[in-house]
Amino acid sequence: MKNKYKIILIAIFIMAILVRTVFICKTNISEFQFDFGIGELTSESDYEKLYKNFDKEPNIGRHINYIMQLYTYNSLPNKIIGQFYHPPLHHFIMSTWLKIADNVFENVSTRFESMQFITLTYSIIILIALYKLLDELNIEDRNKILPMFLFAFYPLYIFLSGSLNNDELVIMFSLLTLLYLIKWEKNPTMKNAILIALCIGLGLMTKTSIVVIAVPTIYVYFKKLNEFVKEDKRIKGLLVQLLIFSIISIILGLWFQFRSFAHGLYTLGIIEPYEYLSIADKSLWERFGISNILNISDVNIWSYLIYSSLNFVVLEENIKYSLIMAIVVITLAIDIIYFMIKNIGINKILLITFISWWISYFYLNLSMPYTCSMHSRYMVVPISIGIAYLGLGMKDEKSKIIKIQVATSVILLSIISIIKFVLI
Repeated sequence: MKNKYKIILIAIFIMAILVRTVFICKTNISEFQFDFGIGELTSESDYEKLYKNFDKEPNIGRHINYIMQLYTYNSLPNKIIGQFYHPPLHHFIMSTWLKIADNVFENVSTRFESMQFITLTYSIIILIALYKLLDELNIEDRNKILPMFLFAFYPLYIFLSGSLNNDELVIMFSLLTLLYLIKWEKNPTMKNAILIALCIGLGLMTKTSIVVIAVPTIYVYFKKLNEFVKEDKRIKGLLVQLLIFSIISIILGLWFQFRSFAHGLYTLGIIEPYEYLSIADKSLWERFGISNILNISDVNIWSYLIYSSLNFVVLEENIKYSLIMAIVVITLAIDIIYFMIKNIGINKILLITFISWWISYFYLNLSMPYTCSMHSRYMVVPISIGIAYLGLGMKDEKSKIIKIQVATSVILLSIISIIKFVLI
């Protein structure tokens, strides 16, 4: 029986990679992107122009401009415009890959399009991390199947596998940090502490939004320190770990900010989006109140969160399969809330991370009232935690009706998503 569940999980994993590969092969790098730049790409000459026109409209200040700056000049930008305030790890990886691709692929289009296989790699690592997270929560293989279906086939995860900005890499480091925090709580070794420091440090080298993970990190460290004091254990090892952790994470995470400051550049905070995206004139109820889910809204946070997770780019028209998927998502969200309440005491790290991310998300939308601030790509970590709670809940759920409903919802959502990406 155990082997049967393992086989199913392996099949899900393989299918997940295939669906992501089909998606990135069917779309080019000008589609389903945010803040990346690049106009319409229809010929080899359009791709060829990126080598010389990367600092012209519509590329100026976008992520492609940042990548090509590193590619062309082997140096960081000397001014802060558009996306240049971001730390450079993702852009460095992409520019390095493009240099390799120049020597591997003859067609210019293939060189640029192959960058999506880097984000596909991030996506595969995320899948592995989420599987390991379910392991750390002591969820047996049988009850891993439904969460892995969602991790594998929920549209948001698939869209992000081809998204060439720095979102997918910072998501990867955030989820790896969460995984190793749970591991460290069980086994507070120097190895786990160093891995957490590397994940946070490299995450900060990618995008400063990972700073939210500091909340559960601080919590778990001082919780463990308090346990050692109460049990009269030696705390010298924990203090040394804190020192090593601080050195690694601060050097990796803040060198870019110090370097920018030394050059008179301000790179902290978030750049203001385009003014045409502003929804500051909308009421709090329009933005945060309960919305009719059958109406796709680019103003209401709940509607935008759901539909951007299903279509990535929110469409104005009501597409039937999107409406069906939205109804299923709401049903599963209710299930997750139910399971979270039932299992609220099982893992405080999950709960604290979940709450911290939601607070950060609301703060972002209150301080920066723009449509793009509501996008679901900022919420992959709490969405992943919610799905993990689904696995925890199904593990001990006694009601056959709830079990059947959850399984039916997950499988229906996954089937529609696979059809959406492979056939549509």
